[in-house]
Amino acid sequence: MRQLALATILALSTTAAFADAPFAPMPEPSPNEGPAFSEFSAMRLDADQVQLKLTFEGGACQAVDEPVLGDVSGGTLAVTIPTHDTSEMCTMQIVQIPVDVTIAAGADVTALDVTVQAPSGARQTGGTIDVAAD
Repeated sequence: MRQLALATILALSTTAAFADAPFAPMPEPSPNEGPAFSEFSAMRLDADQVQLKLTFEGGACQAVDEPVLGDVSGGTLAVTIPTHDTSEMCTMQIVQIPVDVTIAAGADVTALDVTVQAPSGARQTGGTIDVAAD
């Protein structure tokens, strides 16, 4: 009986000690680290189009939607790539998700500021990619 009481006291004191331990949030990627893509390129096809290719890490049941083009500022075109879940039930497996799209981008566009949106609408990853001439 004495051993059971001692074990209970030890378990409660250990739980109480860890209850106040702070948990650090996951760090946000620094905007100065460059694109968070495993592969990326932006190649000018003609005066009005750029082919954007990139690969990012996402969920096994995550798929990309059509890119949404924003404003051009200082030669940089804002490009948002929304994503959606393909299933309600999915594993937590991380996979490489490829993107290969042709976007309308005038001759004044020299870079793309790409943001990949998670299915929730939050920013998942992103970075700036320079447009290379063909």
